[in-house]
Amino acid sequence: MIALLLFAITELSSSEIRSLWVLPWSLNTPAKIDQVIQDALRNGQNELLVEVRYRSDALYTQNRLSRKYPNPEYRSYILADPYFDPLAYALSEGHRFGLSVQAWVVVFNATPTAQQYLEQNYIYRNRRAWLSRESGNGRSRAIDNYGYFIDPGVPEAQEHIKNVICDIASGYPGLDGIHLDYIRYPNASFGHHPVTLGRYYEYKRDHPETTWNDWRIKQVTSFVEALHAELDSIDPEILLTAAVFADYNEAVVQYAQEWRDWLDRGIVDKIYPMHYHKNDTAFLRILDDIDSFGHTDKIVMGIRAWDAGGGSLVPSENPSVLDYDIVNVLDRINWIRDRAFSGIALFSYDGLIKGSGLDYLGQRAYQPMTTQDLPPEILALFEDAATHHQAADIAPDLFLTKRNGEYLLNMSLPWEGLWTIEILDSREHLLWQSSSSFMAGTNVVTINLPDSLGATDVLFFHLYRDVDKYKYIIPVSLENQ
Repeated sequence: MIALLLFAITELSSSEIRSLWVLPWSLNTPAKIDQVIQDALRNGQNELLVEVRYRSDALYTQNRLSRKYPNPEYRSYILADPYFDPLAYALSEGHRFGLSVQAWVVVFNATPTAQQYLEQNYIYRNRRAWLSRESGNGRSRAIDNYGYFIDPGVPEAQEHIKNVICDIASGYPGLDGIHLDYIRYPNASFGHHPVTLGRYYEYKRDHPETTWNDWRIKQVTSFVEALHAELDSIDPEILLTAAVFADYNEAVVQYAQEWRDWLDRGIVDKIYPMHYHKNDTAFLRILDDIDSFGHTDKIVMGIRAWDAGGGSLVPSENPSVLDYDIVNVLDRINWIRDRAFSGIALFSYDGLIKGSGLDYLGQRAYQPMTTQDLPPEILALFEDAATHHQAADIAPDLFLTKRNGEYLLNMSLPWEGLWTIEILDSREHLLWQSSSSFMAGTNVVTINLPDSLGATDVLFFHLYRDVDKYKYIIPVSLENQ
C-alpha cells in the first residue's frame, strides 16, 4: 500500500483530463504500480490507462465475480507472481489517491511477436481459425511489430472478445472505463477470412451498394455498438473509450475505423486520437481537422512522448541528436489546449520516465494545486496533523543553496522529532541519506552531492518520521537555486 504524501501535486484545471498510457511491464508488481501513481500525482496527471489485456492475455483475474461472461484467456506471461492482480491493485490504489483508472484492452491484435510466447497465447493455441487473412493468397500472417490479428468479421471471434471485456467490466466494480486499442483491421489488405467473405456476399445480395470497405467498417462498428450496449447493462457509469488513428481518412480507408461515426452515434464516450506526428505542420493540420468535426468535449488528444532510440526526451540527458524532444511535447500540449479539447493523453508513461521527461513536463505544463483541490484520500493522510492547517502550512519547506562547493539545505519543518532525509535523482538513485533529530521550524544541514549534477537536474527530497503514516516527496530543481 502507498503510504505517502506528494506535496508537489500539480493541477491545471479540474476539468482537463490528463492521462498516461501505462504499458504492462510497469504494472507487474505492486511496487511498480506504486511508482506509477507517485509519478502521476507528482506531475499533475489524473487518469491512468493501464494495459491489462496485452495480447489475448490477462493482467487481471478472469471471472473474478461471476461466470456470466466466459473468459478462458490465459494469465499473462508478463506476470511472475501467480497471485498478483495488477488491475485490482491499480484500481484500489489509484482511487485512493483520486486517480481515474481505465482498463486498457487490446482488441483485435491477438498475439505477441516473439515466437517463444505464441504457444502461451490463448488465441494462437486454441482459436487460430479466427485469424484474419490477406487478399490474394488468403492466408493469415503475422504483421511486423504487431503479430497476428483476429478477423473482426468472424462472429464467434467478436463474441469471445466481447465476453472478455465484459468479464473485466463486471469483475471490477468501480472501474472508470474500458479503453479499447487496436479496434481495427491490421491494414487494407486484411479481412479476407472465408467466413467474412461468405457473410459479405450474402449481405451484398440485399445491399448491392455496399463496398468491401463499407463491409469492413460495418464489422468494427457493430462490435463497438454491441459492446457499448452490453457495458451499459453492466454499469451505466462505466465509460467506453477508444484509441484511434488521428488521421481520420487513414483510419477509415486503411483500418476500417470509422471513429467519427462512433462519436456521432454516441456508441463511445470519448476518443483518444493517437496523434504521434513529429512534423509540426502535419500535426497542426490533423489537429485542426479533428477540431472541425466538433465533439471537442469528447476528444482526449494523445501525443507522442517517447524517444525512438529508447533514451530520454530531455536533450541534456540523451547523447543522441534528437529530432523530437520534450520541447516538442510541450508545444503540442499548448496547441491542444488552444483548441479546448477535453484533455491530453501521453504515450507513454514508460517512455517519459526515461530520464526526467515526466518531471520536466510536470514542472512546466501544469500549475500548482490548491489545498481545496486535493483528493479526500490524500487529505486523509494528514489525520495526525492539526486539523485546520492548510497543506502548504504543514508540509516542509526546502531551499537548497551552494556555497564554497558545499550544498546547504535550509528546511522549515512542521514538527520536531527524528527525521529521515533521502535525496534521489530523477532515475531514483539515492544520492544522500541521513537521520537526525530536528526542532520544529528552521534547520540548516550541510549535505554532500555529486559534482556532476547539472544546472537543470531535478532532485527529489524524501522526508519522513517513523511515527508518521506518510512521507513527503518534494521535487527541487537546481536551476532555481
